[in-house]
Amino acid sequence: MSNHRPLTTGTSAVLFDLDGTLIDTWRDLMNASNHVLAKHGFAAMDPAKARLLATDGIAAMLGSVMGDRFDGFEFDLLKNEFLDYYLANIHVESKLFDGFEQVLDHLRSKLIPWGIVTNKPGFLAKPLLDSFDCLGDCMTLVCNETVREKKPHPAPVLHALKELKVRPENAVYVGDHSRDISCGNNAGTVTVAAGWGYIRENENLALWHATYCAQSPADLPGIFSQIRNTAKIVNVR
Repeated sequence: MSNHRPLTTGTSAVLFDLDGTLIDTWRDLMNASNHVLAKHGFAAMDPAKARLLATDGIAAMLGSVMGDRFDGFEFDLLKNEFLDYYLANIHVESKLFDGFEQVLDHLRSKLIPWGIVTNKPGFLAKPLLDSFDCLGDCMTLVCNETVREKKPHPAPVLHALKELKVRPENAVYVGDHSRDISCGNNAGTVTVAAGWGYIRENENLALWHATYCAQSPADLPGIFSQIRNTAKIVNVR
């Protein structure tokens, strides 16, 4: 579904958010949270709540159970306990969202490079990607510390496109959070809201002002082809 934003070029590169867009990571993030919670005498997270909080960080996940008692703990201690467990178990239940291997095969068949722009720190994102054999041709990885500014600032996406030597108007950014869409829009790319991601039930994706909304990864090849066929491609690679 398009919001009829004018398209002036075709698709020369595609960028994806990571957690909740490309890889379904919430279960492993929840398991790391539950490890810390159990260690300190708290109940486990509600899985439905854990899925929605997966992109909001360690404090949000732990705080959803610990409540007012969260402030009584040294956060660095909790964070280190979480990270130690998560790094050792980073790909136990995490998986590509259904249909994403076909999405990547489509990009390869069209010789369209792809990359990732995420708020996840590099020391977590890199081993996660390395654990998936099918993600070895990721051409750029922009993480939390890669550039100073964070999404929704355009800098992370612009940094990735500079590495790919692709103009923003030739690129697409796909994400499951409003900050992803704002980041892509601010950078001047076509944007796709990932309706399969970690999105709250009452969230109105139309308010994100994405160029397109995709209900599943299976929608993406058609969207990419529509963009590519709409206008002449200008690729500066």
